[in-house]
Amino acid sequence: MASTAPPSNLAHSVILACQTGGICFAVAHYTLELRAQGERREDRETLAALDRCAAFALHAERAVLELEYYRRSIEQREQRRARWAWFFGGCSEPRPWAEVWLDARNAFEPRAREGEANRVALKNLWFIAKQAWERHPTRRDARIMRDFFFDAPLNAALAQRCLRLCEEMDEARLKRRGRPFGGADRPSIYPFMEEAYAIADRHHVRRR
Repeated sequence: MASTAPPSNLAHSVILACQTGGICFAVAHYTLELRAQGERREDRETLAALDRCAAFALHAERAVLELEYYRRSIEQREQRRARWAWFFGGCSEPRPWAEVWLDARNAFEPRAREGEANRVALKNLWFIAKQAWERHPTRRDARIMRDFFFDAPLNAALAQRCLRLCEEMDEARLKRRGRPFGGADRPSIYPFMEEAYAIADRHHVRRR
């Protein structure tokens, strides 16, 4: 017949230890599962952010090339104009290309309006990229993140080219309104690009 006597102190301690160990194991397992779920959710959110950024990056190289070609055409035209002015006794310096572009845009010239569209598209790309980078700090060392931001589709060379073009255009726009370019008026993507890609200024890149 089974004994109904209460368990001894040793037996009670063993039972309590087993129960406590089981509870601790269950809590640890639950914690690990929550952590794994959180990491999977973070991975999904990171991939979704990169997908959104990739959609904006599809035509980034073309937009940059078009703006660079447009800038060169303006600079060459301004140099010719300045030489002719000097030849006829005038004293004329070439105007900054972004100021010429702004006048042309305000006059609704087609090429200038295309330049405006490219400026906006490139800035949108970098705003989306900045959000993806800042919202997922725990994934910055992941290979997919490093490749995306520092190899393709984004990289230091592209950042430098975009920064030079877009910032000069934005600076011309603010200057026309009589406002200095800097501080709160400088879009947050520019400091982000300089820091992320170690860009000392618009014309020099130190690769990471």
